[in-house]
Amino acid sequence: AAPAPAQQLANWLVARHFHDGLAAYWAASVTTLSSHDRVQVSPVCGNGRRFTREQWEARDSWYDPAHQNANFLVIGGPAFCNNATAAQARSVFGPPVHTYHVAGYAVLVWPQNLLAKLG
Repeated sequence: AAPAPAQQLANWLVARHFHDGLAAYWAASVTTLSSHDRVQVSPVCGNGRRFTREQWEARDSWYDPAHQNANFLVIGGPAFCNNATAAQARSVFGPPVHTYHVAGYAVLVWPQNLLAKLG
């Protein structure tokens, strides 16, 4: 049997040395868990023209740009948890330097810390 999509995503992120990123609540939680904490994916909400940190079951330290360097955003997946799109991400964070498609997810990567631009 093939691993679940979140496990495939976690394995892909670990293999490529991605450490800190952002995603919708469910994708963030399950990816962090599936990676055995080798990747910290912090939950965000994409609403309108901005992204904000998730208020539910999240720690302030996950969003501190002095201690975390979130340089990727996971969009989509088999179960969408919010309405975030790649176009919205580009309008908030600028154009990504890479976009990868992994197990039904889009992983958008930037050269800067996305935490500094959270609303």
